[in-house]
Amino acid sequence: MGVVKHEYSTPKKARFFHYLELGYNQAAAAKEIGINKSTASRWVQRGTERRTRPQSKNKLGRPPIVSEEHVNQMVLWITGYYNRRVLSLETIAKEACGIKANYTTLLRAWAR
Repeated sequence: MGVVKHEYSTPKKARFFHYLELGYNQAAAAKEIGINKSTASRWVQRGTERRTRPQSKNKLGRPPIVSEEHVNQMVLWITGYYNRRVLSLETIAKEACGIKANYTTLLRAWAR
């Protein structure tokens, strides 16, 4: 196939690695671009840098206010009771699970 080209975060870094591919050593490539040799060696030690964060198994950030268990509990709470089904989502969440969440948050939880 072809050679895979990596995207680098700065033009200097891209030029530096291009010089390395052409056969320059680290010191010569660093001098050609005008960067310090220690910076060049640090870039080489870190390897290829991706612009995007690799996907991890664990989700990052704040956990959702409304979990899957809450949604299941709300479904069980409204099942078979028409007078409960006509209530707003905020009221259903408060009565069934005791959680306070706005309409948009509840819609996102129900859409999952």
